[in-house]
Amino acid sequence: MRAIEKTKVGRPSKYSPKQHIDQAFKLGALGLTDKEIASFFNIATSTFKLWKKKNPEFSASVERGKICANAKVAVSLYKSAIGDVYIEQETIVKYQGSIRIVKLKKQLPPSVSAQRFWLNNRLPDAWGMDCPRCRARKAAKENQ
Repeated sequence: MRAIEKTKVGRPSKYSPKQHIDQAFKLGALGLTDKEIASFFNIATSTFKLWKKKNPEFSASVERGKICANAKVAVSLYKSAIGDVYIEQETIVKYQGSIRIVKLKKQLPPSVSAQRFWLNNRLPDAWGMDCPRCRARKAAKENQ
């Protein structure tokens, strides 16, 4: 008896480690979702999930990119919550066309909504919508 050889069924994969690992990291770092990255590669979302499952280095690359994007947003949220000072260049055109570029130091005021968001998520027991004070206030209103 002869051994039966397995033949590959279906179309060959478009996955190329050289090309896709680096691109996946960059797309994740831009904040794209799995669906958007799959669309960029011109593949179905299910195929993208299969690539991640079969190729751990590809999956890790996507996740590292997403961690970078999330970190940038966290830093921006934090700066928005506490306020920030930044330098901005402004071009001033004087009389008779002389141009002067000046650097201005500007203040970004703290944002109360960013502060609430931060505290609701970082300290939910004390600041969350379901905090002890909120429950006591709600119970007091119900008893009136």
